[in-house]
Amino acid sequence: MKKILILSSILFTTLVNAQILKVDTVVMGPGYINDVYYNVFNAQKQEATNTDWHLAFSTQNRSASIRINSGRGVKLYRVPNADITAFATFDTTNWKSFPELHDMNFNWNRDAFTSTAPGFSNPFDFGWGDYNQTSKHVVGDSLYIIVLPGGVVKKLAIDTLLYDSVFTFRYANIDNSDMKYGSVNRANYKNKLFIYQSLLSDLVLDKEPVDSTWQLKFTRYTELVPTGPGTFDWYPVIGALSNRAVEVVKASGVDTNAPFNPSMMFKKETNALGSDWKTFDNGTNAWVLEDSLVYFIRMNRKNTADSMVIAKIVFTGFGGAANGNIILNGGAMNTGLNSITSNFTALGVYPNPAKTNANIIFNSIINDNNAAMIVYNMNGQQVFNNQVVVKNGINTLGLNTENIHSGLYIVKIETNTGSVSFKLIINE
Repeated sequence: MKKILILSSILFTTLVNAQILKVDTVVMGPGYINDVYYNVFNAQKQEATNTDWHLAFSTQNRSASIRINSGRGVKLYRVPNADITAFATFDTTNWKSFPELHDMNFNWNRDAFTSTAPGFSNPFDFGWGDYNQTSKHVVGDSLYIIVLPGGVVKKLAIDTLLYDSVFTFRYANIDNSDMKYGSVNRANYKNKLFIYQSLLSDLVLDKEPVDSTWQLKFTRYTELVPTGPGTFDWYPVIGALSNRAVEVVKASGVDTNAPFNPSMMFKKETNALGSDWKTFDNGTNAWVLEDSLVYFIRMNRKNTADSMVIAKIVFTGFGGAANGNIILNGGAMNTGLNSITSNFTALGVYPNPAKTNANIIFNSIINDNNAAMIVYNMNGQQVFNNQVVVKNGINTLGLNTENIHSGLYIVKIETNTGSVSFKLIINE
């Protein structure tokens, strides 16, 4: 008869209390002039100015997303009752009354231009244009007014996304003068999220670091914020947006020294961390941070070592527009779900779930004839402990699971210079 192991909501001390959190400062600069791409696992920071671009074109396959620099005052209006053929002739007299469009921050692909797409009812309509199933192009059908910082007003049309690679577009002053044609070949930037365009310098701008090097983007963007009882308006905020495949847990009202709890539910939304880790106190004219707020962050990538590493962030200070400083305690945690040191790389467990045997696979750069393979249940109790030999290179260690009851376990390989851990599910 199978025994079902109920997971405890409290992590056991043996594996989860180890945290290496360091004080760090993210510097966006006076007036928040820089975006900062932040690696939550090693605190690496990469900056990029955010004042020189107006449009951001997605580099991802099957995405027609085009975002606007709303945090710097760019505004987008869709011209009603006009198609793209009327670029030179549509009535601009009352453009301020046109519907304003906004980037949605819960998903990188829900942007101002695609916000008018009908969704599942017509998956070939991307808002600014329609997908042609014969040519494989997205063909523009809409006209826009775009307002740039400083009040510069231009007409804009997105003409095509050619075979999922090249965006073409045109823009001109509202009186049709200074017509410009632009193109962005996103095939050249597949290791980035977006490629950027200035409508003043007419330049394509490669601003982002490689997307595998960061998890959070500290930036200025617009978001719906409450302005009164039951009322909301779009307002610029300072916050962190998540890279693709990043998931976030927000734990409020907790001890900031507490470890990760496996009952916590990760969220995939781009703005899961967002901007509400601080508030402005009008009475004291100062920013206030909640003293019992913790964020846990992980990568949701299958079959990679970092998919089971969790980072922790606690915000402790915010300098506001004067210096753009964001002060935090952060770093990777040993959650017991996967522990990585410089000497080891976890490669996987096969089969998983296991019935009678499992192979624990990892790479080591050291030799240790007196290493140990230890199996813990989710109450922190050892259910197996055996001496093993670890060699320099790829190691495959067999584990007999016949005498271990069904449930979720942690397999830990311990040496004199470090350890590596794995999740293992056993089905009797």
